[in-house]
Amino acid sequence: MSNIFEIIDSLGLPREESNKLQAYIITRREERTELYSALSSSRKTDEDRLCLLKEFLKNIPADPVAEFETKRTVENLLYFSTHEMFEEKPEQIPSRFELLDWLQEPFSKQILIPKMVHEIYIRSSLSERDSNKLFRSSDEFSFRVMSDIVSIINPPTTGNTEDSFHSLWDALIIKPIKLACPNGKYNRNSSSNTSTKKFRPDFSYTLDGACLVRGEEKGLNTDNDPAEELTSKLIWTYGPSPYIFGYYARGFDVTYCYLHNEGDRVYRKDLVSYNLKTLLGRINAFVIGRNIGRLLPLIRKGLGDSFHKEFYIIHRPNSGKTIELMQNVVVKRYSSKADFPEKLEKIYREMDQRQVPYVDYIVSINKGDNGKVPNIIFSPKGMIHRPNSVKQLVIALYCVLSALKILHEIGYIHRDIRWENVLKYIDRNMWFIIDFEDAANYPAPGVRHLDKSNHSPEVFKDFHDTNVDMWSIGYLIRTAHVELQINEPLREYAMELMKVNIVDTPLSAEMAIKFLWQNYREILRHEGLF
Repeated sequence: MSNIFEIIDSLGLPREESNKLQAYIITRREERTELYSALSSSRKTDEDRLCLLKEFLKNIPADPVAEFETKRTVENLLYFSTHEMFEEKPEQIPSRFELLDWLQEPFSKQILIPKMVHEIYIRSSLSERDSNKLFRSSDEFSFRVMSDIVSIINPPTTGNTEDSFHSLWDALIIKPIKLACPNGKYNRNSSSNTSTKKFRPDFSYTLDGACLVRGEEKGLNTDNDPAEELTSKLIWTYGPSPYIFGYYARGFDVTYCYLHNEGDRVYRKDLVSYNLKTLLGRINAFVIGRNIGRLLPLIRKGLGDSFHKEFYIIHRPNSGKTIELMQNVVVKRYSSKADFPEKLEKIYREMDQRQVPYVDYIVSINKGDNGKVPNIIFSPKGMIHRPNSVKQLVIALYCVLSALKILHEIGYIHRDIRWENVLKYIDRNMWFIIDFEDAANYPAPGVRHLDKSNHSPEVFKDFHDTNVDMWSIGYLIRTAHVELQINEPLREYAMELMKVNIVDTPLSAEMAIKFLWQNYREILRHEGLF
């Protein structure tokens, strides 16, 4: 045997005595070592070892503190072993054709619950087979595990409205997913009046920024079809992933499904439905939810580290702004009307009129009317991706310069060009500019709130102009994930753009585009940019 606990388990002690013994020695290293030495002697038979353990048990003090420690250790052993079972990782992702059978597989071991609870609530309501599907009666059980599964036995009360079912859905649909995948985060888009209603599902469960489980929920008397909403709100951004999970619920009835992409269309495949009003339905839903949760880390791993976050909220307390990343749009909320940037609407309108390329655009604006939170919805949503090759860098610079050329022509400067505000399109190898809140007509007064480490020194002085944006082009070159060789034209060009005396030798976006054409025309031609 490899350790003392395996030896004790192999000798067939009564469970209560075995637990008492293991709980006592687990925190007493010297006594554990001595006992292991005695038990592992090759001269001793199993009968000798059993007698030795019986004698050792007699000497374990029966004081209240020791008894409490024993009970606490047993509680910990049962709790952690059960949670390890909840999180058992599969070796591979099952195919769509075998998925239902896999999701319905029972736990590797039953959950221990009090004998009286099992007798009164489980066996009295189910057949022998079903009553033993998830639970086993025992004198020993974990109170913390009981709190995890109590809603299966005693579900939350509900009414007729959608809101009244939230606690039921949370306890029986979401809780088992969370138990099996504790590192995920869930959000509920509960208000039908929010500006994000049409962009996000009622429920989303994300792992490392990827929404791998989504749900649509309706009360008993709520209109609209939750099944249809599962696909209507979904834009497939999960690459070659075989599927993600979904469910739709109307009151007590829940249907589990998977969502997958074929061509340019997302399909829903229903797997199984349960009625959460019944004990068996709640048990089956718990098993399905737990097995869904077990698969999520494998599915997330297949998406890679470059996956763009979705349903992710960024808080900017200094500016009173909250940014929420949806699947294909970005929602900026402002704490009050006073914080709302009135000038943005004008800037974006003028950019739209002049058809400025490679910039985001406004989908909708709410200035805080009718008591709503002021917000602006932008599209598209991009991803932070600093170019990692000369080719990517040239493409990104061309996109930025093409936008700045027309922006400068209509009298605006951006003033905050950096890779955090130059994003890559999700679906193509091009970049675009976002965040025009610091944009201004030029010549412009100096600003005080920008970071001096990544902005032109001129931007902090009054009467600055387009040169501050051109300085930032040099900064983009310097901070891309590209190691430029000494003879690389971009290397020297970045130094020229960031010269302190650039005011004396102004450079324009149009001149910079010509520089790219003169030195990198093959890249631009290949990408169809010229």
